[in-house]
Amino acid sequence: MKEFVNRQEELQRIDEVCDALQDERRLVRTPIMEFYGIDGIGKTSLLEQVGTLCSHKKLPYILEEAPQISSFKKSTERLLEARKPAVVMLDRLDAVNAEQLREIGFFLNNLIENHRLFIVLASRSMQGFSNVRSIARKLKIYHLKPLKTEFCRDYLNGIAGSITQKMRDSILDWTRGYPLAMNVMAEAIIQEHLDPEVEQDQKTLIRILFEKVIEQNILATVTLDDERERYATLLSLLSLPRRFNLALMQDIIEEFAPPEYKLDGGSLAYITLPGAINKATNVLVWDLQRTGYCIDAPVRHLLLLKQRIEQPERYVEMHRFLAQKNESFAQKVSGADHIRYLREFFYHLANSNNSSRLREAATFYIEQLAQEEALENFLQLYEEFSQDEELKEALGGENTNFMLSLMRKNFTKVYSSIVGKTKSRYLHEFFRRTADDPKIENFSSIFEEGMRLIIRQESPGDAIKLYNELMQDEELRALLGTDFDRVLTSVFNDLLNEG
Repeated sequence: MKEFVNRQEELQRIDEVCDALQDERRLVRTPIMEFYGIDGIGKTSLLEQVGTLCSHKKLPYILEEAPQISSFKKSTERLLEARKPAVVMLDRLDAVNAEQLREIGFFLNNLIENHRLFIVLASRSMQGFSNVRSIARKLKIYHLKPLKTEFCRDYLNGIAGSITQKMRDSILDWTRGYPLAMNVMAEAIIQEHLDPEVEQDQKTLIRILFEKVIEQNILATVTLDDERERYATLLSLLSLPRRFNLALMQDIIEEFAPPEYKLDGGSLAYITLPGAINKATNVLVWDLQRTGYCIDAPVRHLLLLKQRIEQPERYVEMHRFLAQKNESFAQKVSGADHIRYLREFFYHLANSNNSSRLREAATFYIEQLAQEEALENFLQLYEEFSQDEELKEALGGENTNFMLSLMRKNFTKVYSSIVGKTKSRYLHEFFRRTADDPKIENFSSIFEEGMRLIIRQESPGDAIKLYNELMQDEELRALLGTDFDRVLTSVFNDLLNEG
């Protein structure tokens, strides 16, 4: 079961280099590329497509695996003897040891001096060759991510066209664009006649996915059974938070892991654990944006799904624990860190099946931000919340709308306290972010309601000044479109009514 979709952007980059390679008047500016990503994300399939591309262009190429170093060298040397433009592809860089990787680095260093040669590498984790300056300087690195939704449907049509659309939607929901998982799940549904809507079949499917994706691929290099079980347990526990630091990792392990997994020596004992996990699995990354460790998204989703299906009570218990932790962290910090912990608090609270507590907490913290009159923090929460699709999915439609409405209403409280020239800038920024939210279906009514609240809080002079500014605002006119005149007329009538 094999299909190739959604890598047009990567193939376009390669196609452009191949064209430059065959044109003697042009210089190849990117003589070496590296594509990396978890097992089953499509690295080898991409290299095979590059081979097809080369064949169409009548461009000589080789495709070898890194563990076969001697074969790779011989094939490359034969290719160079022809003294023609050529493409060299090397897969599975992660499968070699440090000494072999250095040997490959030195060999590649010599190859890139040949201006008629293009090198494409693939690996589970980013290699980068930072210790070989001449390579690092010319190397372009790309992270292969899951397939986009529209391409997932094409992919499933190709590998599972015989099953119902409802089942294909379930595959998409379970696997989130992870090709290996899509293949495994589709094959299980077809061969074993399983239905993702049936509870017992769900348990069978998640068992098959865990065995064939996690155990046989992600943990393939872990040979000892007890070590494989240990890493599988740690990955499952650490998949619950969207991000974690060393302190939170220690808290989770000591609260939920078997006693033998806990490390003696306090927090210092856990410093080397992320490196050990990543060496065994290649799925743990440091996320600069979230300032924490994260498990690669498609793998994390499978691990979460397994826990939710097999241990629903424990799943909720862990989310409650993490909600408490993040609320505690949020109360101890300020600024951007405070907002970041609040979002994680809301995420875990949403997954702990306590909607009343969620709304109570959201009301308290959002109103607290408004009372602090720190508009930058308020806008940061609003923008990050609007863009956080995973958080909104966990909240569900009603709770998401509740929180967005709460933030819009409280924005007017913060806005009324601002003085000086920045006031109108903040108003423009807030409504621009609102309009940019793809889930907003009726921006004009939201804008109109917000302006009514603001006008009631402004002095007559400030309200008139604001109205005149809005009338001259071309960006607002574009956002409102054909509703611009109607909405501004309504705002003007409210202004008159307020005196």
